[in-house]
Amino acid sequence: MAGRYALAPLRCAVLVLVALACPFVLVVTFVCAHAGVPSPALVVARARALPGLARRLAGRWSGEPIGRPYHPPPEPPRRDLDGWYRHGDDLFRSPWIPGYLRGLEWVARDPATARDLWWMLLDPLVGGVLAALPPLLIGYGAISADRPIGWAAAALGVAAGPAALRLHGRWTRVLLSPVRRRGPSPLWSWTAPRMTAVLRLAAVTALSVAGAALAVAHVAGPGAVPAARRFVSWRRALAGRWNGAVIAEPYAPEPAAPEPDPDGGYRVGWLAFGSVYRSPERAARARRLQWIAEDPASWRDLLWLALEPLCAVVLAAPAVSLVAGGLVWLCWLWTWTAGLALVLPGFTWSPMELVGAVIPALEQVPGPLLGLPAAALGLATAPALLRLHGRVCGLLLAPTRTAALTRRVEHLAVTRAQAAGSQAAELRRIERDLHDGAQARWVAMGMNLGVAEHLVDRDPAAAKAVLAQAKQSAASALSELRELIRGIHPPILADRGLPDALRTLAMDAPLDADVRIDLRGRPDPHLEAAVYFAVSELLTNVGKHASATKVAIELTHADGVLRCTVTDDGRGGAAPGGGSGLEGIRRRLSGFDGTLTLSSPPGGPTVATMELPCVLS
Repeated sequence: MAGRYALAPLRCAVLVLVALACPFVLVVTFVCAHAGVPSPALVVARARALPGLARRLAGRWSGEPIGRPYHPPPEPPRRDLDGWYRHGDDLFRSPWIPGYLRGLEWVARDPATARDLWWMLLDPLVGGVLAALPPLLIGYGAISADRPIGWAAAALGVAAGPAALRLHGRWTRVLLSPVRRRGPSPLWSWTAPRMTAVLRLAAVTALSVAGAALAVAHVAGPGAVPAARRFVSWRRALAGRWNGAVIAEPYAPEPAAPEPDPDGGYRVGWLAFGSVYRSPERAARARRLQWIAEDPASWRDLLWLALEPLCAVVLAAPAVSLVAGGLVWLCWLWTWTAGLALVLPGFTWSPMELVGAVIPALEQVPGPLLGLPAAALGLATAPALLRLHGRVCGLLLAPTRTAALTRRVEHLAVTRAQAAGSQAAELRRIERDLHDGAQARWVAMGMNLGVAEHLVDRDPAAAKAVLAQAKQSAASALSELRELIRGIHPPILADRGLPDALRTLAMDAPLDADVRIDLRGRPDPHLEAAVYFAVSELLTNVGKHASATKVAIELTHADGVLRCTVTDDGRGGAAPGGGSGLEGIRRRLSGFDGTLTLSSPPGGPTVATMELPCVLS
């Protein structure tokens, strides 16, 4: 028992040395791995020696062994029968390169590698502090042996040695032991999203500086405006992704390419104030700069870039300062300076002196008593501050009501023109089908009846043959009329609704079709027709181009949106254009504010999703 208490401070001192070696090993590992000397896999594998030493020492001295979490190393490459060494689809004459690649994959894909690196980064802040307390107390006791407080500190250091070893062993087990497949702890579930919010706020603070530089360049010259717009567009997407809300692009549509004047030049600008360019590329560039400069959204971008540093100071910096200052300045730095003050009597500086300069009453308060609550406050407020920052970004970076209405009017004008064009094309198709089909057959049937009228008295047999031909023409004309009516508006769609009409399409499809429908009402008849013909066109595409064997049709309605998905197991690679009819489907759906989303990677599957605003009756 006495030996255990006597050896505990020495063991703690060894663990402190291990913690102090972590930053050095981490820096050497990072530099050598990125420099490729001698190889990243070998460097990281050698760096595992320090966590392995800590794992053995902490497990042995704390009484709870810690197992190795690493994946087993790969086997050395073996020569094939033809004399080559194989790695994937590549062949090598020497075993060195495939062995190097296998080692690199072994280290990079092992989750324990990242946990080792995190441990080397955090152990000086956590494990080193835990292990340093008993030796520091004993050292202070030895220096102050002439005072009773020195004997008390030394006794406390000896008594705290085994407890410090146990705590250090538990900390080491957190990152260096094999992972047990369990759900996250409540503490981690609370801390992880808030720490993520703090890191994002820190990124906002750093990016606001780059935004301020772009704002200055934005004002200095028009050449920086496109770069500023790209940066703001990226920040708009980033803010939307971090806050779960999509911020639409507010910019006006890009202008068309300039047309040449009669003299061959390209004029950009207003009447006599414009500039004339001989090159269409320079004219297009000048028109684009003019378009960006005249767009009100560009000036709102400039306002946001100028206000972003202020938003960062007000919204982002407080939470980041509380967490970083509380954990690093008030906890970690106070612990080490307090320990140095125990060992070095002449060392009297403490980070609390700066705190006391602002609030004198707090100068004598231990740093952790302030740092931990400050960090907890920063973590607790970070998600709300990040959401508030997202709302501020939405106010300045989202389209204004006027811009949204203008874009809406432009979209409606385009879709109305497309719908009118589609309607005119449909009428021309009906007229052509009637003229070339049913009308021609009716004319032929009338001529046959006239011939039969002349032959009925002279040659009854010939008259009967002509009448039979007229009867066949009437049947063919009736069949074509039915097909034409079905192409205009299928009777089953009017009588039994969209679900049964889609099931009929699936039954007539040339491949195995599965239909799943969850529809608790009936859409508008015009919208039903649009979805019906869109699905019909998609099934035709699948049969012609996809080389598929199965197709699934799913129709649902939720949150005021009618969603229809057509999925096939074909070869993929579908894209608008090329006669696939997808652009026609998009034009058909755009008349109802609908969208078509296509996912068709090479090799399949192809998923076409149609979404239309809809209220069920």
